[in-house]
Amino acid sequence: MKKVFKTLILLTVILPSFALAQNVSELQRRIEERAKELEQINAELKKNQAVLETTTARGKTLSSEVGRIDNTIKQTDLGIQQSEVQLDKLGLELNSLQNNIYDKELVLKEKKDAVARIVQTFQVLDNQNLLMTFLNSQSLSDSFDEATRLQELNNGLITELREIEKVKEALSQNFDEVAENKEITENENRSLKSKKTAAKEQLGYKNQLLTQTKNEEVKYQQIVSELEAKQQAIGQEIARIEAELRAATRSDDLPSKIPGILGLPRPIGTVVTQSYGATDFAQRAYSSQFHNGVDYRGAIGDDIFAAADGEVIAVGNHGQTQYGKYVLIKHANNLTTLYAHMSTQIVSRGQQVKRGQVVGYVGATGYVTGPHLHFTVYWSPSVELITIRGVPAVPVGVTVNPFDYL
Repeated sequence: MKKVFKTLILLTVILPSFALAQNVSELQRRIEERAKELEQINAELKKNQAVLETTTARGKTLSSEVGRIDNTIKQTDLGIQQSEVQLDKLGLELNSLQNNIYDKELVLKEKKDAVARIVQTFQVLDNQNLLMTFLNSQSLSDSFDEATRLQELNNGLITELREIEKVKEALSQNFDEVAENKEITENENRSLKSKKTAAKEQLGYKNQLLTQTKNEEVKYQQIVSELEAKQQAIGQEIARIEAELRAATRSDDLPSKIPGILGLPRPIGTVVTQSYGATDFAQRAYSSQFHNGVDYRGAIGDDIFAAADGEVIAVGNHGQTQYGKYVLIKHANNLTTLYAHMSTQIVSRGQQVKRGQVVGYVGATGYVTGPHLHFTVYWSPSVELITIRGVPAVPVGVTVNPFDYL
């Protein structure tokens, strides 16, 4: 309880006077406005997302590739707007919470003053015992009136003390909400920074592409052919190594299939755009005809969560090939998880992370045409980082179906 009062005093000192003076209804009106803005932006994001569904082939023509990049930039700009409105809304909600704290401080002071007055009255009455109170009374009726008054004072004291406890509990809840608000705000600021960086990178890629091709279709087709050939070679090598590793691994060696041992890397309800294994899409698009992970839909800057406690064993960037920006985390349950195509990683090699911790943000890096998260689960003893076709630190290993553990 002392900690609560210390925090209370500290907040009283640092609360901005302008925030305390904010009209409650005006604050609520502005919060609702921001919420409506977020709904509109989210609707636009969802609409634009349909154009950016994950595939494995780049634009077949220069104009289609430029259009793809422009759509990605548009999606990222919408994400930036989303973060800015969300941050404004969080700031307004923080002001509202601070006003609630200020109001409860006043109520708490009033309740404490009321208790002090009741205690003072008891102290006065304590100088004469109940018998003397009866003897000093003018009549029997007066004596009962005094006894009733004492009982009312006692009941009033109990009531005020209970009210004080309620106010303190409400204050404690408000303090928790303030801390949660600040944590969300910090993450949203990181997400906003990631989105702005991604937008710059996408614009830089577009300019580089136009410079390289000089807006000529023939030169673009040459670039695409070279990139596809390199990517196909990388994919084939990964598929070959992982197939050999699987063949040499006994099923008994793999961790038991326990649903829930891993947490979701994206929020509950996030659409899965491609599952694990020999999917229809994998058989059409991949030389290996096998997809070694699960793809989750997402917009650039969306949160990516660690699936379990563990140690970050690799943070890398494959440029426009393979996994792009990725994070690899080794867990104590003999599983290792890969998070690929990120826009930004916010963890470093050797760092310990907790289940549900944000480790980075959804992006469109690597060999993709739209933003999404590629999530792979490996059997830890089999994981290696190797160089393939000049691309360093490419994770390979015995993969398992993530849905057996999520």
